[in-house]
Amino acid sequence: MCHSVRKSLLSAVYGTHVDDGSINLDKTLEELKIDDQFPLTKEEKQARIRDLLKARSGVYHPAAYETQQMKARRPKRGSYKRNTFWYYNNWDFNTLCTILEQETKTDFFLDFKKRIADPIQMEDFRLIDGYHHLEPENSTHPAYPFRLSARDLARFAQLFLQQGKWNNKQVISRAWIKESTTAYSCAGVNFGYGYLWWVYHDFKNVGGMYAALGVGTQVAAVLPGANMVIVQRVDTYKGKRARPNKKLIRMILDAKLANPKPNPELIPLQNTPSYKRPKLTTLKPKILKKYIKEYQVGDYELAVKKLHGYLVVEMPSGQPFHLLPVSKTQFVAEDIEAYGFFELDRKGIPVGLTILPSPETAALYADIKKMGPEAAIQAYKAKRKRDKDAYTFGEGELNSMGYQLLGMKEIKAAIEVFKLNVELYPKSFNVYDSLGEAYMVNGDIELAITNYKKSLELNPRNTNAVEKLKELKAPRRGEPQ
Repeated sequence: MCHSVRKSLLSAVYGTHVDDGSINLDKTLEELKIDDQFPLTKEEKQARIRDLLKARSGVYHPAAYETQQMKARRPKRGSYKRNTFWYYNNWDFNTLCTILEQETKTDFFLDFKKRIADPIQMEDFRLIDGYHHLEPENSTHPAYPFRLSARDLARFAQLFLQQGKWNNKQVISRAWIKESTTAYSCAGVNFGYGYLWWVYHDFKNVGGMYAALGVGTQVAAVLPGANMVIVQRVDTYKGKRARPNKKLIRMILDAKLANPKPNPELIPLQNTPSYKRPKLTTLKPKILKKYIKEYQVGDYELAVKKLHGYLVVEMPSGQPFHLLPVSKTQFVAEDIEAYGFFELDRKGIPVGLTILPSPETAALYADIKKMGPEAAIQAYKAKRKRDKDAYTFGEGELNSMGYQLLGMKEIKAAIEVFKLNVELYPKSFNVYDSLGEAYMVNGDIELAITNYKKSLELNPRNTNAVEKLKELKAPRRGEPQ
């Protein structure tokens, strides 16, 4: 995920339209007939496109994709006139995408592909890597989350370093590069804000720096004076974060510009990827078509659709992921390193979908299907005994698999998975609670009671265990009172 780097990508697409005259930055929201969920005032509608690009619109309407911090800092409606105050405003950023699509009559992601990605030969970008995120209760203008690989983001930064030129073709004009990366507001100590770019004033030895930044910290920095771009990516899918670190950039600059140190310490690079990309296959459209339906996956109802030639699963978060085929029934969602297994009936009709959160859980699931649950789990235990570095499942990974098996009525397999979770995490009240539920579904009342009691012993506040024990101990129909 690019997070807020998306804003600089949008700025670049705007530049191509300003260059060819299809967008006039001095048009007002009133002229553009832009409004919102909570109607804009006459004063707010005087904001121009260029005011939104600078985050100086003066429109402080609720917006999609706002963090709690942004909501807390958002000024009151009407507190500032246009172009008088800088505020990092998601309403401005989202509405700019609406305006772009309205004025060009083209989907933003298609436009980005045509005007930026294709001309600079991006290697990984696909149309499915962007989507419109709408929060109708807040605003009629959706956000536009973006996925991009490190090397494609480096190409984007390189395009700006080369003053908009690629393969002797002027993709974006030099004038736009200069205009969009000029600071129009003070955004903090030693840095300002341009047209959706952060502009730094404290890299004077190389003539300054400007950067696209996003949560995590995602960075695409351009240092024209050093003839260099720096890209940093962080895997926020797995909850990882890195602190903003200008010191690291200065160290990289020193490595390029300063004299080498005598007798440097040489540290071998150890870069073993944790994720091995599976070999993909190609399926005929008629095979993909049969998977398009809604599935119950655990507690969620997920819709599988087809978009731009890919199968797409829409997650509860609203973030869609493309499913790429590994076999006729097994797919991988590369971005989150998750696997999807479609269950077919005897006629080959899909009746279920299992989403597993890692390659390792997918491998165990495949073994369960092939060898049976007991044999598969015994094989895993034997592997762990032989190899101290063997993968250890996270508690959540196994719980997710167990509940999906339970939902597919594969109760014995679910019990074995939950039992493994209890063995790996004996101090977790939650794993005993889950195993108790599986035994309860299977009719093993005494085992269910034993596990719910253990869960309650570890966490006396587990109200679910209290309720389940009451239910299990209540007399059943036909039993003596």
